[in-house]
Amino acid sequence: MRPLSWLATLGLAVASSGVAAEYASKPTILIVSGAFHTPKHFQPLMNLLEYSGYAVHNPRLPSNAVLPPEESHYRDIDVVRGIAEQLAHQGKRIIVLIHSYGGLVGTNGLAGLGLQERARKGLDGGIEWLAYMTAIVPAKG
Repeated sequence: MRPLSWLATLGLAVASSGVAAEYASKPTILIVSGAFHTPKHFQPLMNLLEYSGYAVHNPRLPSNAVLPPEESHYRDIDVVRGIAEQLAHQGKRIIVLIHSYGGLVGTNGLAGLGLQERARKGLDGGIEWLAYMTAIVPAKG
């Protein structure tokens, strides 16, 4: 994964006026939300990113905003990994925005899907960057 210097670039792209380049030339954004957040909480950000030409995926995690949780974090991990694998298999470069509890889910669910890891296997697409936004950053294991 690369350093987070792309955040400034992304911010400029989002703030710019006019229509952004085609979806195909830009990375796809995957948002992994925190425990008490659903996709609607990220809708303003999604709108800005989509307006700027980014394809955005923001799945509702099965355990999010449900008390008591009916699903475990393992199901959340499966959902995120499934979406990331699908995008990677389509050859998409993926930037993952991870918030709060999403750090646990994203870190575990995205292991092995990095661009360089996939390229060594002769595969296109994969995770280009992870951006942790006030998120849990667990150690491997």
